[in-house]
Amino acid sequence: CSTVLMSVRVSVCHSGIRPLCLPGAGSEALRLQLSMDPSRAGEFRLALRDMSGNRSVFIAEFDLRSVQYEIKSSRCHEMRLAAPPHDCIRFNFRCDREAEEWATVVMSSLREAHRELCLELSRAIEAGNTQAATQHASALARQKATLTIQLSEKNYRDGEILSVVVEDVSSSACVTVKVFAFMTVAALKQQFLEYGFHPRVQRWVIGQCLCIDQRSLASYGVQKDGDTAYVYLISARQARLTRQLFQQDLENALLISPLPPSNSPTSQDWRGYSTLPSRLPHNNQ
Repeated sequence: CSTVLMSVRVSVCHSGIRPLCLPGAGSEALRLQLSMDPSRAGEFRLALRDMSGNRSVFIAEFDLRSVQYEIKSSRCHEMRLAAPPHDCIRFNFRCDREAEEWATVVMSSLREAHRELCLELSRAIEAGNTQAATQHASALARQKATLTIQLSEKNYRDGEILSVVVEDVSSSACVTVKVFAFMTVAALKQQFLEYGFHPRVQRWVIGQCLCIDQRSLASYGVQKDGDTAYVYLISARQARLTRQLFQQDLENALLISPLPPSNSPTSQDWRGYSTLPSRLPHNNQ
């Protein structure tokens, strides 16, 4: 039993080899309908229905996961079959309001369908089911879905001791920090904020690679206790870090994290970040 999420009047233009028995030009009897099966997560269906006379006839029905859906203009949307024969249907809406309401519902449903496909792909890979994994990956590729693939945290060890060499133009020091291999470089930069170094002035090098924020430590080869990383500190001027930008970053950080330790920078503790502090703690644990 399916639940209808939305139904709207449209006129259509079809191109392809699949025959569709559409009403004549100018007819307002055609409805575009989106429904879902509550018992099956991520399964949505698009249907065209002819409502002429006293009857309701399904002209065509499509699994939302098997189509590419694109908003062409304020009143025109296009649906194309992701697999051959790649039939194309254009939907023309009666007004901007109806088109906008429909777009909100259908694009949200499409994202949910993509999420469910990703979960199915993840489960298939974890189970070693290559056939199912290939099927789900192909479905996502046909829809040109935008993905980020990352190993689960359980694939990594519980924790690592990372040896970090901190340098600026005039001095250097070494500290050890507790990290997780799945941590991103951006998270590590936030961790070093406790030493008074704003993330914008930090330049990390691991394994002779200049690190980017989005990648994990594991992707740079951090695998065991004692692995070494280097962080080079540039001046606030070089980083184009103004007082206003510093304050904005601090406020944003406070919105998503607990209050920083007492030795962390605050709006009253502005520094140029051009040199190391007089003493850095060294943790041998």
